[in-house]
Amino acid sequence: MRAVIDCTGGIPEYRSASSDISALPDVSVGYDGLLMPLVDRPFLQHVLEKCVSLGVSTAEIIVDENEEAIRKVLGNGRRWGCTLNFHRVRPQAPLISVAEALTGSPSDPCLIAAGHCIPTLGATGASTQVAYVDRVSGDWTGWAMATCASATSLCLVGFNASGASLIRGLCAVHYCEQMISCETPKALLRAQRALLEGKAEGLLMTGREIMAGVRLGRNATVHPSATLIAPVYVGENCRIGAGVTLGPNSVVCRDCIVDRGNIVEESLICSGTFVGEELEVRSALVQGNLVINTQIGSATEVTDPCLLSRLPAA
Repeated sequence: MRAVIDCTGGIPEYRSASSDISALPDVSVGYDGLLMPLVDRPFLQHVLEKCVSLGVSTAEIIVDENEEAIRKVLGNGRRWGCTLNFHRVRPQAPLISVAEALTGSPSDPCLIAAGHCIPTLGATGASTQVAYVDRVSGDWTGWAMATCASATSLCLVGFNASGASLIRGLCAVHYCEQMISCETPKALLRAQRALLEGKAEGLLMTGREIMAGVRLGRNATVHPSATLIAPVYVGENCRIGAGVTLGPNSVVCRDCIVDRGNIVEESLICSGTFVGEELEVRSALVQGNLVINTQIGSATEVTDPCLLSRLPAA
């Protein structure tokens, strides 16, 4: 089966992406949730793995200026046993660019997937034409099981809620009870919590579970005086220092150092980040020296490398 995965960064014709970041005047924030980690790997990788689990063997990846970064994450698809074809949208005709990727027999099955979210899909066969709609908002999630012919029509009306009436005309509607998303930092932290708590349908985590709800990646070290409050995930090659309180609902991605005395809860520490001593990190995304606080909607660049910094690549 084929899939079309929308990996664009907020083209209006596709969706109305919102942001809960209210950046300070001197801070330049480039938040691309598709490439942000959802526990142990980029959100977009979870999307592709979901598609493969549904029987996708060839995926048409729709990209814009983020093409290079997405190619670096996904490669050619061989590690998942599928073929990836990349299509860069044309600024003047983005939706036609998508439709052109769907050459082939009009009756062939095709999965449409939005890279920024993963809804609960339920048990539907590839022959069923169904659009997945969020039960709470009533909006189309950007996911549908269709044929190439109807998928092309969906692409041409746009990957957004305004196409809902046409979607209902082309497909049956399946209302999703749950949808995880990376469109905003706050949504990404909610998705992280769902996965840590085992409530994200079909999504998996690596690492070994050393106690209920606590997972460690390979070569991760935790000081004996540190406290890990489930659910929590510590990635490969991480070092958690003395007296650290980590969790609940927190992730420290690979190759990080969380120094002594820190409190990290309801937060995400991205790969290669150094967190200095005696800090409190709550409801935040930390990437190098950038802190996105989802409670107050702010982004701050910390200038003192002894507090927060990006570790040199090994």
